[in-house]
Amino acid sequence: MVTPALVQDLQWWNSSHNLTTGRPFQYQYQSTEVQTNVSTTRWGATCADLQIHQTWSPQERVLHINMLELLAIFKAFRAFEPLLCGKMVQLITDNTTALFYVNKQGGTQSLPLLHLTLRFWEWCLTRNIFPNTIHIMSQENVIPDKLSRHTYNTHEWTLHQQTFKFLLCCRWGHPVIDLFATPYNKKCSWYCSQAECNWYCSRAGLGQHLLGNVFSINWKGGLV
Repeated sequence: MVTPALVQDLQWWNSSHNLTTGRPFQYQYQSTEVQTNVSTTRWGATCADLQIHQTWSPQERVLHINMLELLAIFKAFRAFEPLLCGKMVQLITDNTTALFYVNKQGGTQSLPLLHLTLRFWEWCLTRNIFPNTIHIMSQENVIPDKLSRHTYNTHEWTLHQQTFKFLLCCRWGHPVIDLFATPYNKKCSWYCSQAECNWYCSRAGLGQHLLGNVFSINWKGGLV
């Protein structure tokens, strides 16, 4: 049955501009990246130096994992909206279903996924946001994966990056090692944590620049 809504959707195909524009080799919009991941309890995302993570509501937790992946993408874009408007956004996900639905602007295998994808694209287009999704291996999707699974200590704080750079570094110089830090709030490439955090970082694959227990190293020889 041909419904009024279907007729309205088919009007798009009557425009020669829509059918002949093609896909540009280079995008004229400034590009940025958004990386997402989900678990059955929460979701996480990153954009530039910003991170976000939230717990699913009871109504959302019962949704299929593919629906959660796509919903997390939508939530992340809305959270980072000021950074994304007017830009080509490279969306990075380890879920191939979400990748397909975003890049193809829908699909035929799931009606709920189709409806959510249409809502997502309508929201993006009204803000001149143009997402292009690429795949990443699950084991490489480290930070969003930890954001979607790890419950953070509410007492873990960090200075804003601009405050750290202009208030501290410009006056005293850039530190070499960040003491009493974690992978999520460190300000230097090299950092030290307490023993229990060292174990977690090693298990999580976040210990590449971890120097060890903060109380067991020599603090001399550089700014800390």
